[in-house]
Amino acid sequence: MAEKWERQEGESAKQYEYFKTFLDLGALRTIPKVQEKTNKSLTYLNTLSSRNNWIARADAYDRYIDEITRKENIEAIKKANKENIQLAQAIKFVAGKKAKLLIDKIKAVGDDMESLNKVINEISWNVLPQLANMAVDIERKAYGMNEEILKISIGDNSGIDDIEVSISLKKAALREKLMPIEDKNSPQKDNA
Repeated sequence: MAEKWERQEGESAKQYEYFKTFLDLGALRTIPKVQEKTNKSLTYLNTLSSRNNWIARADAYDRYIDEITRKENIEAIKKANKENIQLAQAIKFVAGKKAKLLIDKIKAVGDDMESLNKVINEISWNVLPQLANMAVDIERKAYGMNEEILKISIGDNSGIDDIEVSISLKKAALREKLMPIEDKNSPQKDNA
């Protein structure tokens, strides 16, 4: 049995061409637009549309295409997720190796402050916020705490010796931290 949008029994090849013109107009399809493209009378096209159920057939076709598109989108999302996971694992591996090298260098210098300062100076100021945020994130997750309450950033110092550091806390976390301070500073109510 033919799909609704395919040529139907009793439908001539020419009538089916008119229907395909209607179908190809997409979501904004109308009989007058088919009339503009085919130069056939509006009455004739309305009769064909009614007799051959153009609207129902077009609706069935649209649903079919939507289902195919939805399935393709799901597959594309799955593929992108797989690729992103692989990329994240590769970045994590490289970052872990780099961090291990840094840790090994720091351990190797021991208590020699001059050598320690040289190792520390090898770390770019631009990387420090990322390292700090990563460390905080790992530690917070290890303790089972909420996501992204603390973020650290370092402003562009443009060659100046001063560096701008900003730390932002979510309001709820800040309120939680300040609550004990507010309680201590607020006047005690008399129970009289």
